[in-house]
Amino acid sequence: MLTSAPFLPVPIMLWTLVLMLVSLSSQMEEVWDQPTCTKGAVSVTRGERAVMTCNTSSSLHSITSCQIIPNRTDCQLLFKDMTLGNISQDGWQFCVQETMAQLVIEKVQDTQAGQYKWIIEGLQRNIENVQLKY
Repeated sequence: MLTSAPFLPVPIMLWTLVLMLVSLSSQMEEVWDQPTCTKGAVSVTRGERAVMTCNTSSSLHSITSCQIIPNRTDCQLLFKDMTLGNISQDGWQFCVQETMAQLVIEKVQDTQAGQYKWIIEGLQRNIENVQLKY
């Protein structure tokens, strides 16, 4: 004797599907970069070392950094789309590791004062600013 599979009405099947999707989405965690960066202002005397750091809870894909020069609106590009590694130029040293980026100025000069903007790309895109004063 042949038997057929039980027939479920469409609303019950849809309701079951919705419950399964809700259950799956509740098991998935939302992951955020949660950057922790140097905040506010870094104050140093001219000729001293300045360090600005940004740490994230997930891997960094790229970092772009620029300097907003006082009394101007444009942002002078320092490093663009930096991935893992180190680079030095014009008195700036930039280091990007798995979840950390660091900008070091060994001997701060007058021209290096101002606001620094970091565009951090990991799981999300974050923009952080820090002021360098001397």
